Amino acid sequence: NTSSNTPSNTSSNTSSYSGDKNQEGQKHGYGVLQDGDGKVYKGNFKEDKRCGVGVTKFNSGNVYSGEYKGNFKE
Repeated sequence: NTSSNTPSNTSSNTSSYSGDKNQEGQKHGYGVLQDGDGKVYKGNFKEDKRCGVGVTKFNSGNVYSGEYKGNFKE
């Protein structure tokens, strides 16, 4: 019997995405990606990669706002 009230402090490899996709089902256009570790990216994607303007909020509380190209900060 598992309890849904038990907090989980472990990282998970699961992520969730809500936003635009292309015909191949890739993240493409504007969307929000939350990684299993709690990091949240809101911004533009191109063919499944962060591309263009976006904002990443890290678990530490730090925030990066700026340009991305090929999943990397510019």
